[in-house]
Amino acid sequence: FGGNLTIKNLTLMMNSTTDSEFQIEVLTGGSFYINDIDNDNVTTDDASNITAYNTDYEYLFWVRDGSNFTMKNSELHECGYSLLQGLRIQTDNALIEDNLISNNFDGIYLDGSNASIKNNSIVLNTGVGVDIWASSYSFIYGNNMSSNIGGGMYSDSSTPTIINNSVKFNGNGLSGVGIVCAINSNAIIRNNNISYNDDDGIFCLLSSPQISNNTLLDNNFGIVTSGGSNPTIENSTIVNSVTNDFYIGGNSHPVTINSTYNVTSVY
Repeated sequence: FGGNLTIKNLTLMMNSTTDSEFQIEVLTGGSFYINDIDNDNVTTDDASNITAYNTDYEYLFWVRDGSNFTMKNSELHECGYSLLQGLRIQTDNALIEDNLISNNFDGIYLDGSNASIKNNSIVLNTGVGVDIWASSYSFIYGNNMSSNIGGGMYSDSSTPTIINNSVKFNGNGLSGVGIVCAINSNAIIRNNNISYNDDDGIFCLLSSPQISNNTLLDNNFGIVTSGGSNPTIENSTIVNSVTNDFYIGGNSHPVTINSTYNVTSVY
């Protein structure tokens, strides 16, 4: 059996002299709960904050399979570097709610299932805001996933439900997709605002997500489908794309129902 640690209104500064010198690791059987004092996301002066003492040197944060993890009303910064993710969650049933997650590599890297990622501000990260791999039935709701250099959200071999998120201004001036669904990521994508991203609003590769009631404005491409993807796009608005509202390629066959887009902007 592992240990059980709860922190409230604690600032933890990782004092590294090289990248990855130190890391936080929640082992199998262990529990780590990061909270504020009053359980109120509006009052931020009592938030817990995990960051680096010297922002030139990043630390790692691993939540291993079989552990318990909750992070609420808190902050995470300066975690992960290069291809070593930020907060990596391998366990199931994690709760990440009402946090500020910024200036990390990936904001959240999830390869556990049944996670709930709700009402967070996941912004200004070097990699992807939320990066999901081989995860079943995770719930991504009400987050601001914006201004991340690597893109807003990436889903590979996963089945997330993605609802009521703001996914805007992602990229580095040249590339940066709002939401990627790759390799059998048959997500539910509903009621999101996916706009002003430097590349595609939604990119589908070998995936057939259900896309409904979304707004996609002023992306480079609105929706791109490739590699045999067959998404259904319903009651959505895809307009003012820089290049094309739809780019259909690679033996893909999207279905549009009651959606608004410029038919002259379909390739």
